[in-house]
Amino acid sequence: MLFMVIWSLVSAVFLGLGVSCFFAKRQMGFWANVKAPEVTDIRRYNRSVGIIWILFSVLLFVLGLFSRGGQNSPGAIVTILGTMLLCIAMMIAYSAVLEKYRKRP
Repeated sequence: MLFMVIWSLVSAVFLGLGVSCFFAKRQMGFWANVKAPEVTDIRRYNRSVGIIWILFSVLLFVLGLFSRGGQNSPGAIVTILGTMLLCIAMMIAYSAVLEKYRKRP
């Protein structure tokens, strides 16, 4: 039970991050402690990054549902592997967004 509460709170934080990125007026960065790249269309870039974070938070919450049986349940493996694959997919999606909106010299 405590696991689901914490997992839900973490998912909610990512959801809040996604919504704030989606509606941001100034360019939002994706990586921590890295300056945001120069992009051609800030509004569309922010919306794309926001959608990535929102999808991540929803899918992260869904993956947490598999672990409700406890840490020794087979669902825990689905949660762990799914979260790892979700993070990799998120990086790939951001690379595609960055490639689309990055300013070319």
